[in-house]
Amino acid sequence: MASKRCLFYVYAKQRTDNWEGRYLILIVFANRAAAGEWWRAVYDSVASGYEKFPEVKRVSPQFYTHDPASDGNIMHTIHDHRCARQFAHRVFYSALRQRRSPIRCHSSSRLH
Repeated sequence: MASKRCLFYVYAKQRTDNWEGRYLILIVFANRAAAGEWWRAVYDSVASGYEKFPEVKRVSPQFYTHDPASDGNIMHTIHDHRCARQFAHRVFYSALRQRRSPIRCHSSSRLH
């Protein structure tokens, strides 16, 4: 069982196929419990009729999708008082570009 002190990493992928703005988001929570509580806050805000984040979907505990074009940017959930603002001190986001491979292979003789 994971320690309550371990960081918990989650990825979120943009649902659209817009190659110009495609990115993957790394979300880091204080722990797994904080990630679960954050998801319940997001889910409950939508279930109660708040229409800002219905495109934020949980695929698995460590993988989410979202559609920023529909005003449902997953990174905005912790800044919205009607959603999950109480988690601002327990989570951070980092956008990782997908337009190019994050790992580049170089065939230069300088690397051999």
